Amino acid sequence: TLTAPTVRLVLYYFVSVYRRLLIIYKGRLVCTEALKQINSEKRNRALRVIDSLVDFPELVFHREPSSRHNYYLLAARLDGMSRDQFIRRMAHRHSVQCVVQYYPLYRYPFYRELGFGEAVVPETDRFYDNMVSFPFSHLLSEDQIDHVIESVRETLTWLRTQ
Repeated sequence: TLTAPTVRLVLYYFVSVYRRLLIIYKGRLVCTEALKQINSEKRNRALRVIDSLVDFPELVFHREPSSRHNYYLLAARLDGMSRDQFIRRMAHRHSVQCVVQYYPLYRYPFYRELGFGEAVVPETDRFYDNMVSFPFSHLLSEDQIDHVIESVRETLTWLRTQ
């Protein structure tokens, strides 16, 4: 349970780290133009990655038309191929570390012990069981983004032959 002092501490940390990007106006956190610029750049980069991989239908990204989505993470579902093989090849052959995120809550032992271990959520299970999250940050260079794209293309092409 979050207490008011904990929330204040987290908020203080957040504001101190991002003080140049956020301001408090009338009691609300407000994005500055710098943060809006970073979000816009991240969105454009994410869409560039997604569009660069459109000829690989086995990799399904969530493409959001709203400019409010900044692609904090760049995750996709890998259909018809081994996610584990994909992740291993990306790491070992291309030095690109992909991960699995968004573990469904009902699969955690803690929630099972509380009696929430049963759920009929086929789309959640399908996504999680095939999910790949790519390295993605506004701090990556264009060359690094290109390397991720080319590595994904090579790995998917290789997996098609397995």
